[in-house]
Amino acid sequence: MNTPSYRRIARLLAACMAFATLAFIVSCKKDEDNDTPPDNTTPTPGTLVGNSRTVDVVGQVFDESGNPLTGAMVQAGYGAQSTLTDERGFFRLLDIAGFENIALVKVSKAGYFDGSRSFVPTDGQNRVRIALLAKNDAGSFSAAAGGQVSLENVTIDFAPGSIALNGQPYSGNVNVAINSIDPSDTWNMSQQMPGSLLGANGQQFDVLRSLGMAGVELTDDGGQELQLLSGNTATVRFEVPASLLADAPSTIPLWHYSETQGYWVHEGEAALSGNVYEGEVSHFSFWNCDIPAEAVMFTLTLLDDAHGGSANPIEGAHVVITSTVFGPRDGYTDSNGVVSGLIPANEVLEVSVYIICGNSEVLVYTASIGPLTADYNTTWSITNLPDAALLQGQLLNASGTPVAGYVYLESGGFVSTENGSYELLTCTGSNAVSGWYYEGNDICASNPQAITLAAGVNPVDVNVLDCVTYGQPGAGGTDQENDAFTSVIIGSQEWMSENLSVATYRDGTPIPQVTNPTEWDSLTTGAWCWYMNDSVNYAASYGRLYNWYAVVGIHDAASEADPALRKQLAPADWHVPSDAEWSTMINFLDPTADGGNNPNIAGGMMKTTGTIEDGTGLWYAPNEMASNVSGFSGAPGGYRDGNGEYNSIGYIGYWWSSSEYDTGNAWGRFLYYDFGIAGRDYNDRQDGFSVRCLRD
Repeated sequence: MNTPSYRRIARLLAACMAFATLAFIVSCKKDEDNDTPPDNTTPTPGTLVGNSRTVDVVGQVFDESGNPLTGAMVQAGYGAQSTLTDERGFFRLLDIAGFENIALVKVSKAGYFDGSRSFVPTDGQNRVRIALLAKNDAGSFSAAAGGQVSLENVTIDFAPGSIALNGQPYSGNVNVAINSIDPSDTWNMSQQMPGSLLGANGQQFDVLRSLGMAGVELTDDGGQELQLLSGNTATVRFEVPASLLADAPSTIPLWHYSETQGYWVHEGEAALSGNVYEGEVSHFSFWNCDIPAEAVMFTLTLLDDAHGGSANPIEGAHVVITSTVFGPRDGYTDSNGVVSGLIPANEVLEVSVYIICGNSEVLVYTASIGPLTADYNTTWSITNLPDAALLQGQLLNASGTPVAGYVYLESGGFVSTENGSYELLTCTGSNAVSGWYYEGNDICASNPQAITLAAGVNPVDVNVLDCVTYGQPGAGGTDQENDAFTSVIIGSQEWMSENLSVATYRDGTPIPQVTNPTEWDSLTTGAWCWYMNDSVNYAASYGRLYNWYAVVGIHDAASEADPALRKQLAPADWHVPSDAEWSTMINFLDPTADGGNNPNIAGGMMKTTGTIEDGTGLWYAPNEMASNVSGFSGAPGGYRDGNGEYNSIGYIGYWWSSSEYDTGNAWGRFLYYDFGIAGRDYNDRQDGFSVRCLRD
């Protein structure tokens, strides 16, 4: 007999291994002379990262050509909050966990290297721009024989027998993806690199100057992540751009990027031969050849004093600080006009302020500062902006009431509104403006409005008419046992927002309760049970568990042979959803989900919040990414397997579909305590799962 509990355990272990592989990619041995914490754990408050704090961040995600990326998953680097980018590539995360000296957001999308941005947080809405790098095919080689791959300015030599799959020796085909970041192209590097140019040096940060940077990924032919086998290394060569060669030392520290901590970790050295740095690495992620420098904190407030009235904060300006020795570093002013970051100490620095105009920018101000030996905080009022256009007005809802939200230009700039009022400094010329705001978890957006911007003040009000809504309460209903239930509108569908808990079919025919595990194992007709046969502790929160025969109304031998004779489990006007109808809901919540086949965040949007440990919910910690913004209110009711055994209460929620997979299995959907995804798989028809119904 098929025993899906074993298959499910294997599947969960495989998922855990996939996540462990990602963690292993960024793990490495600690330098003995460096007391930086291990980089496979989230930072703890202390001297390096400072005290804990909450952070607001908004931003945009692009591809390398500057095109906005829709449906990219953006996650708080040190917490569980997540969201998807909209059609503008825009995202917003509020009150995420961070530290005084560093905050982090991470971005993922199929076909791209994972991206991230770390920054020194300010009190306003912090601004970031993140460009995701495509996984460019650099070729393949046999793991048994070893080989060399080369792409762009990076070459890698692999020794025979040096590759591992899940920590074990691997001898098959190795596919290599590479994307090299040009350190001489400072505008693109600042958006494309992971994190920022901060490197851990004991209990303080150094600022880094890059002379070569690349991301590398190894996979087998099935797409599984590969790594170097423990104790093995590969030789990596970075070609130094001609414009930077004069500044290249004979040896340079090698750094790898820690995705969990959000900064670079020193691991080894590279030697210069001609115009190429060569070094040995023990694993693959993003690697970087960097010169470190002592750092001080620089905080700048920018005010627009060129457009009449009192000086107003300039939001979204690109501030670039350049050292002739250590190169540039940059940031963007927040909603209060403030930008803060670590810069080289003891250097004369050139500060340049740019206005963002789509994929380009215009220089509007320069000044020199330094040498600085201590943290520095200053305010600049810019009185001359001859080539700048100030877009000024209000963001209004359908009733004409000013609302707090965002105003966005087709050229790519955006600004937050203050009590509905906004000021956006940009370039002159033709453009289009639109606005959006959040009403709870709903996004309300306007249609683009064509405008022509001239130098000086350009008054434009932006009217928002439509809201995209999910999580609205439905009409609910009453089941065949005259018990009321609640429902929720998700997209074009109305779902029960609680699990079904009836002991009869729609026509009143009883469904047998089966408690004996041996009897449960042999069933070919409908049955139900309470988890652990305990209605006192599990009935109210989780409802009944049903085998798939009950879901499709197979109640005797005749109904098994003839679908026309089957009973209806769902109440009148409702039905048990098909696999395709589950996909419709999950794709509405996360358009990248492909019905649950791809990694997605729909699960977090479907799960109830809180944890058992905190006494605030039904899920065990961490209840990853749970927000329940959909209103689905998924609870972890566990399951009963084909052998009659009970498993996973508080850890996993399982729900049946009405769709067959084959003669022994049917499709189901799953939510997990430690992942934010909504899963899909086929399962033994004798399994006991929860049931949700969908209005006809």
